[in-house]
Amino acid sequence: MQDKRQRPLPTVFIRLHYTDAKEPLCLSTELDHSAIKEGHDNYVLYLVRNPQLTEIQRESLSHVTVSTNGDCKDESIPVAIETVFDPKEYKYKFAMCLHKSVRPNLEPKVLLDWVKLNLALRMEFMTIFLQAGAEKIYEVLEPYLKKGVLEVLDWKLEPPLIDSASYHDGQTGVIAECIWHNFNDVKYLGMNDADKFFIPQKHWLTIAP
Repeated sequence: MQDKRQRPLPTVFIRLHYTDAKEPLCLSTELDHSAIKEGHDNYVLYLVRNPQLTEIQRESLSHVTVSTNGDCKDESIPVAIETVFDPKEYKYKFAMCLHKSVRPNLEPKVLLDWVKLNLALRMEFMTIFLQAGAEKIYEVLEPYLKKGVLEVLDWKLEPPLIDSASYHDGQTGVIAECIWHNFNDVKYLGMNDADKFFIPQKHWLTIAP
């Protein structure tokens, strides 16, 4: 997950190829924010299309190619585009991840309030990633763990495995893990900070116990 080689990491570019005669589009995937030690922590790259986007954003793609050249020359072999529909009933319609691992100095009440308000906003399930030393939150969150609306997972991306703790640094790892951990169970998955929330358009609330 962390490349410690003493050389600059190449920026990866992708070229989008369309099904019609439109000129292919070359895009950079570089992401500096939240990487470990100023590296490039691109774990998973998603191209997501939504019916609510504009017509030009929903143009039909045939495949993509990958390159380390800014003009997308010397491309890889074609990578097929998979069209995914809703193939099944999901376990949860709405779920949420705290998109940074929890540090020992975070007050348990902050997480408790985060869980309660998310439940009031009709969130069905939540995931929190926990760093070593922050185990005190278990006692506060135990009722919600027992109810099955919350899970707390150990997040060990920290010394001695890597050079520094991964709070802001390494956030992309938490996000990628959240996506893959919930990929098959959740239809709509949100990721945010402990002081930010998704408010439903209808603005209905349920008072959490």
